Amino acid sequence: MVYPGELDIVILQGATFRRSFVWKTGPLQEPVNLAGAEIRMQIRYAKPDDQVLMEASTDNGLIVIEDAESGAFAIEIPGETTAEYDFLTGVYDIEVKVSSGEIFRLVEGRMKLSQEVTR
Repeated sequence: MVYPGELDIVILQGATFRRSFVWKTGPLQEPVNLAGAEIRMQIRYAKPDDQVLMEASTDNGLIVIEDAESGAFAIEIPGETTAEYDFLTGVYDIEVKVSSGEIFRLVEGRMKLSQEVTR
């Protein structure tokens, strides 16, 4: 079983958001091959809420697998998109569905939006 890491993230409203991750596992911290994987992230006000404030995935192009063999992927959200965000705080997690069909939650935490002044 993989227990998710905890990471709080701040998104700067109106600015491009980019955060890279590398998935490694085991005592030797070997990279997990992401070939054929689907990765998704959602932000909600709280875990039990039905309302999704933002969704990023490999399907919608906001998550990009940078190097499948080394387990590297990134979340990339354009400034035009973050400018539209109107939540102040929420929670998120990132899940990976590997080619075998197994789903792993890699990271979770709080998400904060730092509102922009210059628009």
